[in-house]
Amino acid sequence: MVVGGLFGRGDYLYNIHYNVFDFDTLKAVLEKTGFTNVRRYDWRETEHADMDDYSQAYIPHMDKENGMLISLNVECNKA
Repeated sequence: MVVGGLFGRGDYLYNIHYNVFDFDTLKAVLEKTGFTNVRRYDWRETEHADMDDYSQAYIPHMDKENGMLISLNVECNKA
């Protein structure tokens, strides 16, 4: 189930996300607030690629070969 991965576990008061974005919508919001060069990034090319964090959230969990990545990994620059 992707609900926990998208909205947080909800195991304490503030552990929840209230919005879910697709790339185009998030890019538009970021650009409207002054960010530039909004782009996706590949977690495999980061210094934390060997850590199991939410940038690598797959369904089913940790099936990086056959699973579906549910994380929207984005980086950008502030002008």
